[in-house]
Amino acid sequence: IRQVLLNLIGNAVKFTEKGSVSVNVAAANIRDRHLNLKITVADTGIGIPENQIDTIFESFRQIEGQDVRTFGGTGLGLSITRKLVELMGGNIYVKSQIDKGSEFTVIFKDVEIYKNEEENNLENEESEYRNFKGIKILYADDMPINRELLKVMLEDLDITILEAENGQEILDILKKQKPDLILTDIRMPETDGYEAAEIIRKSEVYKNIPIIALTAYAVESEIKKYGKIFDDYLTKPLTKEKLIETFKKYLKNDVENNNSDDDFFIRNNFSI
Repeated sequence: IRQVLLNLIGNAVKFTEKGSVSVNVAAANIRDRHLNLKITVADTGIGIPENQIDTIFESFRQIEGQDVRTFGGTGLGLSITRKLVELMGGNIYVKSQIDKGSEFTVIFKDVEIYKNEEENNLENEESEYRNFKGIKILYADDMPINRELLKVMLEDLDITILEAENGQEILDILKKQKPDLILTDIRMPETDGYEAAEIIRKSEVYKNIPIIALTAYAVESEIKKYGKIFDDYLTKPLTKEKLIETFKKYLKNDVENNNSDDDFFIRNNFSI
């Protein structure tokens, strides 16, 4: 939710040269330690043309006529925001008028209200996350928005994320850096994730690095095939909970025992 707010507020401030930006949070239907949560971010900025409202959540979408040099951005912010909201089971809506401003509303239904002891458990969990500090993940996916989304989900874990668009880039990165774990999509252009994993498994230097396959759907025949090459698989969409459980399973929390990249390359003169 914090990242959703940061994205929406940052977007509102960016497009509001004068006037105001307001944030309102309201609870409704409170019952049995559950509630509906409504978050509204409103601004008095430049607004969005009516014929473009339905497309602003698409990747790399800039408002027509918008000066990129003035407003900047990659065009991924709102698309990532919507995906984050949907991953949490919510919905996002927008109302806007040119030269009058925009209003983004996020609604989460049936949100659980934590007790004090559950808050303590969350603090302990966050403390455990800090044990991942210094971990290096190599993430391969040909969709830029998926890579951005993963970075957003893991930004509070202090994990270094190396990015690749295909299997060949995985192999190129491995010539320079040693990740602690590889997350790779299966179907990518050029060299796909499966082909890259096969090459890695044949290398004496790389073969023990955990490799996790990412797939949009889990077919039993493919799972059996993947099991010979990959350590595990995760189905999309990815969630922070899925990733954390995977890290706990395959990564050593005490990263101080990890050798530095310099030591690694001194001891291992290799090529692919």
